[in-house]
Amino acid sequence: MADTNQAAAQLGVPPLAASQYSAVLPQGGFTDVTECGADGWAAEQTLDVQASHTIAPAAKIRYYAGKTCKGTGLYDAFNQAVTDNAVDVISNSYGNADGESSLPQAARDQFNSMALQAAIQGQTITVSTGDAGNNSGPVGHPTASFPSSSPWVVAVGGTSVGLDQNNQPKVLTGWENSGNTQSGATWAPQRDADGPFASGAGGGTSALYDAPDWQAGVVPDGKRAVPDIAALADSYTGMLVGQTIRGQFGIGSYGGTSLASPLIAGLVVDAQQARSGNARAGLLTPVLYGLRESGAIADVTPQKAGVWTPMMHAFGGVAVPGGQGSYLIDFDARPQNLQSGPGWDNVTGLGTPTDGFISALSQ
Repeated sequence: MADTNQAAAQLGVPPLAASQYSAVLPQGGFTDVTECGADGWAAEQTLDVQASHTIAPAAKIRYYAGKTCKGTGLYDAFNQAVTDNAVDVISNSYGNADGESSLPQAARDQFNSMALQAAIQGQTITVSTGDAGNNSGPVGHPTASFPSSSPWVVAVGGTSVGLDQNNQPKVLTGWENSGNTQSGATWAPQRDADGPFASGAGGGTSALYDAPDWQAGVVPDGKRAVPDIAALADSYTGMLVGQTIRGQFGIGSYGGTSLASPLIAGLVVDAQQARSGNARAGLLTPVLYGLRESGAIADVTPQKAGVWTPMMHAFGGVAVPGGQGSYLIDFDARPQNLQSGPGWDNVTGLGTPTDGFISALSQ
């Protein structure tokens, strides 16, 4: 909370009151702390809290901590959130970059069973689609990740957003970055293990699940396709987040679909607060697909734009040059087989919320 409120004071965001935040910690404490990378998980927690609070400043936030990042540790935390039934929206910023088929069926079935229970209870579940694009880097072939491919969740992809001098959107496109390295007076595409790919939202078609009824006629191949919707995720155009690392507080730009998922979750809470009786939204995907031509969701298409950076941002499962240099990032340049486009696409799904999204969702 201290980091969140210090950042809020500097960035003009309402403070997070003590009564708005609580944490549910695992019985017996944490395990595998070194292997899981405590600093990295602390950053994920900070990002989730500050993103959701910025979008939904009146909301209460409850953090469910996983005992471990290994095995079903995170699923156990999710199960607890469903069992408690004390929160209305559950944001999940994790996934399996090794592909949905690499998980034991029992683990997937457990998650889907609890996700279905959440839907019955009226809870909405948002899940990030990952940051390694089509996952061909870590896996060797395109594959969707789980749990974003679950039919019972809102799979959240990502966008790159550039603002003009008046802080109005100038660039809005899919988050699929291509990297170029400067050599003298010329630029050359990255030649890493995954080619020019330099980070991007996960997306694609499930090999395990059929398309739900609400995706029929909208997505290709008759299979569950992700994402469903998208929000800001590109770390080069990301959200300012404040956190203390090794005793030093700082504010920097953060991204990933780990940002996009709590942003969408926050908007869902805003809509619930605006709805008569504060009724829960429940399984949200059928509603989202019903809004695709309402103006509440903006279609996202490629734009020729980019950004220069002296250092490439690192994401799990993505090969990029290390160290200082001169790099040019091309937005939504189809470095793999993912790119935004008219209608539903495999980077942003139906698109990204407009200023009419909360009103439409609150009806």
